[in-house]
Amino acid sequence: MDGVKHELFQGHSALLRVEERFSNGLPGLISHERMVPPERRPNLWDPFPENRKTSAVLVSLFQRNEELHTTLILRPSYNGVHSKQIAFPGGKTEESDPSFTHTALREAEEEVGIPMHLPRVLGELTRLYIPPSKFEVVPILSTLNEIPIWRPDPTEVDQILELPLSDLRKPNAFQMSIRPTSFGPVEVPAFIWKEHIIWGATAMILNELLDLIDP
Repeated sequence: MDGVKHELFQGHSALLRVEERFSNGLPGLISHERMVPPERRPNLWDPFPENRKTSAVLVSLFQRNEELHTTLILRPSYNGVHSKQIAFPGGKTEESDPSFTHTALREAEEEVGIPMHLPRVLGELTRLYIPPSKFEVVPILSTLNEIPIWRPDPTEVDQILELPLSDLRKPNAFQMSIRPTSFGPVEVPAFIWKEHIIWGATAMILNELLDLIDP
């Protein structure tokens, strides 16, 4: 990554840039398209199924060592389609949730310990649908003026990851990877960060976030 691009992710100005560009509109499905297998791309523009379930995740941005980060989690191993995958904190909407924002904030507090009052919510990123689990995902974008004391729920979280977003713009961060799915092994676009492979809905949300910061 060259110095100019790297600076886009540094300092308080990076957070202000995200807020400004967010208010001017989202990259949307164009950003999502890059992170899905080619055979699925034509279906991105299809209406979501009426019988879908709903969920929300919290996309939180904060400064660590003067560089823009976001919080991800590594799911534990379990009998489900998202076992051992990288995700944003979040989960299924409950009847008691008054909004998708409340779902995301509640789940983030339960899973990683972000107090519900702490995030400054900017609004929704582009919604997406996950066919294997039949969930619509609503990403809620927020900023954190302070980094909370992480408190992972061991039943939901195997590891909390603080991801420097500039790392995803480095050479070789974007690769194709063979991943196990409910339909068998599939070659998918992915972000490679340290020993982690980030793909699927999380990669789609991250790519839209990156395009907000560094078009």
